[in-house]
Amino acid sequence: VSFESVPLQTDVSWVGRRLLRLVFPYARAAVRAREHGKSVAVRMHNEFKRAYHTLAQRLVSEGVLRDERTLFFLTHNEIRLLFSPERRHLIARALFRQSNAPALAGLSLPWLHRGPPPVQWATSTGTEQKSANGGGRGGGGGGGESGEGECGVIGTPVSCGVVRGRALVVRRLSEARHIERGSVLIVPYTDVGWTVYFPLACALVTELGGLLSHGAVCAREYGIPCVVNVRGACDHFKSGDLVEVDGSTGVVRRIAVPADGSR
Repeated sequence: VSFESVPLQTDVSWVGRRLLRLVFPYARAAVRAREHGKSVAVRMHNEFKRAYHTLAQRLVSEGVLRDERTLFFLTHNEIRLLFSPERRHLIARALFRQSNAPALAGLSLPWLHRGPPPVQWATSTGTEQKSANGGGRGGGGGGGESGEGECGVIGTPVSCGVVRGRALVVRRLSEARHIERGSVLIVPYTDVGWTVYFPLACALVTELGGLLSHGAVCAREYGIPCVVNVRGACDHFKSGDLVEVDGSTGVVRRIAVPADGSR
């Protein structure tokens, strides 16, 4: 792809175009290098996971662990020490982390908080897992969230376009399998695991993020509107709501459906 064939949405002077023409090849090379580095890192990570899965199976078969998943609650260095006299201490630490993982995964904190988060830790046996909700991502503790009204909620626009569609509110990646083509995907944030669902979404809304966050970059690559930093979006909207996403102004609003069901 040559520089001349790339459509520009911003007016650029003749001098600016000459400079961009010089910089463009270097930018493309840098993007390729960045993606290659990420690809190598993912491949290495996958090899470690395969090796640890095999190790976990052997530890379970030898009676060292009861659950294969427990191994993944230890760090790389802790796994190395798993064959030392500190084994019992490390296994107890892993069980403690594993028992508290559900509480931490569901923990919702205010945007601004002073002191330690209000978490009630589970015991090492995992008999109880609770967390105290300190106000939620969209709670009153953070401030700055717009009301609904006619203007809807406002975030940071990062990918242009205006679309309407049915909202799909997803808090965990495992729930994203319910997405349908043309859904407005509303999530707390995205990472590489969410990318496979972007071709089905007509727009993306995230509670966290900025201009160069994962969701923003991928949304521009797939050509779908995207608004990030929409505080409390997962609480404000419900799956099935008809919403309009304006990726130019950053406004996300719920559309009232007439009684006859027409849009």
